[in-house]
Amino acid sequence: MTKPSGITYLQKTFGSMLFISIMSPVMAMDNIQQNLRASVDVSSRVVDYQSQNQTGSSHIVGMDLHKVFSNENGDVGTLILQAYMTKLDNQIQHPGFFKDKDDEQLVYRIFSFNFTPTGKTLPNIKLGHIELPYGLEHTINTNGTLYGFQQGAALGLKADWGMSLNKQMQWLEYEISATSGTGQELTSNKDSHIYAARIGSHRDHNQVMGVSVSESSLESITRRRVALDIQHYWGLYGLLGQLDWGDDNGNDIRRVMMELNWRGPREITRAYLQTFHITKRISSQTEIRQGYALGLQLDFVRKWDLSAQYKWDDQVFNGQSKQKILSAQIRYRF
Repeated sequence: MTKPSGITYLQKTFGSMLFISIMSPVMAMDNIQQNLRASVDVSSRVVDYQSQNQTGSSHIVGMDLHKVFSNENGDVGTLILQAYMTKLDNQIQHPGFFKDKDDEQLVYRIFSFNFTPTGKTLPNIKLGHIELPYGLEHTINTNGTLYGFQQGAALGLKADWGMSLNKQMQWLEYEISATSGTGQELTSNKDSHIYAARIGSHRDHNQVMGVSVSESSLESITRRRVALDIQHYWGLYGLLGQLDWGDDNGNDIRRVMMELNWRGPREITRAYLQTFHITKRISSQTEIRQGYALGLQLDFVRKWDLSAQYKWDDQVFNGQSKQKILSAQIRYRF
């Protein structure tokens, strides 16, 4: 397999860090332990495909590591490693990198290093398996949960191997990425790519607004998108929205998504209602899909959480059948 040049650069950088560690093992051990968070993440999910009268499940065991490297001049970069062994059992709807509904794979979520010693104005450089900078999903952590914004239709993937330039400032943040379009596979493919970018206000504010653009070529489908997203919070309540428009292989497509949610004081417990409306124009024919999602994520005991979600279609594209899907998940992190 041919590795992207960014991954080779990452390996060389880690090699230099390893050499320094050998020269000074005591200092290296002290540096490794500082600003390090590591967790083991175990979860099981059951999905009831009510329209097909079938039930599936998935079981996941993985590692989540977060480490900030520093020196006497400040932070050097942030390492995030998330690798999860995932077993599917009759999981009818699944990501394309699984061979079938009963497959098992080692799945990389975020597996990256973000170089940050670039001063106050120059961008940071991120290399590895990165989350693509697009829309609401980029600013809200949904990894490993039932909660999400179904943005695969806009990008084709949620995370991919490649690099980005990024920066978070007091009032503004941005990220521009170029990735291989190979998803989980650490390979190069001249026929696939994803370019994505988002600029917006800082994600920690009570009101967050952003503009995203993307262009991708995957499996003979070329997608182009522009999106506007907004979040507004009143105490424990939030109103979220996103508007996308663009085309798939020249066919116009537009999507509106809205969410009303309530979050607990620790911002882990969450209840939400989502709705989305998609309009697609093929030749002279207009097709519409509309659906809803109602969900609850409950942090009921320390390190444990339970979540459930019910999604259903109210209207679907021509030739498709309406879906009703009930999901439940239990998760433990230690």
